[in-house]
Amino acid sequence: MVRRCLTLTVVMLVLAGCYDRFPGPDLQNTLDADVALSITYTDGKIASFTLPPGRSVLISRGDLPEGGIQWVVVQEGGKIIHRLNRDEVRLLVEKQRKHKTYAIWCIDREDIYLFEPNPPDTGGCTQGKRIE
Repeated sequence: MVRRCLTLTVVMLVLAGCYDRFPGPDLQNTLDADVALSITYTDGKIASFTLPPGRSVLISRGDLPEGGIQWVVVQEGGKIIHRLNRDEVRLLVEKQRKHKTYAIWCIDREDIYLFEPNPPDTGGCTQGKRIE
């Protein structure tokens, strides 16, 4: 039963990947502590997540209002470590689209950066290369 569900999920993800070349940012926490992630959309809605170490969240394009993302704020231990405005988010999106392969938005203490996992199905910010 579980295997069947996983197979169906993989098929759906492959089909969705064929339809939408940029599904939205896949953000992963590379820190050794939980981070609080808050995304403010241009329509005023706010989505908040707590990401444990090594976990990720995919913000699908279908979740985005027409204007997109206004702010991305990342906190560790109640302290803001990153605050990306709309222009900074747009630059990361454009960089990812130009790269034309799957990339993860890796969150560390110094930066939020794009990373191409190798092999692509590892889903992590540890094996592969940083996208400059």
